[in-house]
Amino acid sequence: MKLFRKGQGATEYLLMLAAVLVIVAIAVYYVTSTGGFPTVSATAVKHD
Repeated sequence: MKLFRKGQGATEYLLMLAAVLVIVAIAVYYVTSTGGFPTVSATAVKHD
């Protein structure tokens, strides 16, 4: 039974890792398609 629980934990870990990689891939695609970080460029204005 312990081996089954270990395998289940590894499977859940791999699924979570895959979900994180998909989210990161979507974020990278969004940033590269917009041409940079619009929030950073918008907040980088100097105010006196």
